[in-house]
Amino acid sequence: GSNQEELNKKFQQIVEQMNRGFEQVTSARATAPVKEPSFSNDYPKNGFVHKVEKGETVSSIAKKYNSKVSWIINANEIGDPTKVFVGRELFVPQK
Repeated sequence: GSNQEELNKKFQQIVEQMNRGFEQVTSARATAPVKEPSFSNDYPKNGFVHKVEKGETVSSIAKKYNSKVSWIINANEIGDPTKVFVGRELFVPQK
């Protein structure tokens, strides 16, 4: 057995393992109901744009400007409030 043959065998095994793992992931995803986030239009249309800074969360921004988390999430169609990154511009609704 040359090194090349062993490497080819190893490579084949890795590819097969990856394919098996991929099949498991895709079949698991196919069975889980995909819930598209739905957003409400029920928030004040007055407000301003705030650029997210390091350490800020949707919640802290809402508190800082006397807004509501739900307003910010709906106005900006934020699917996952934990994934709001530094530099993103958010519309902050104000009453």
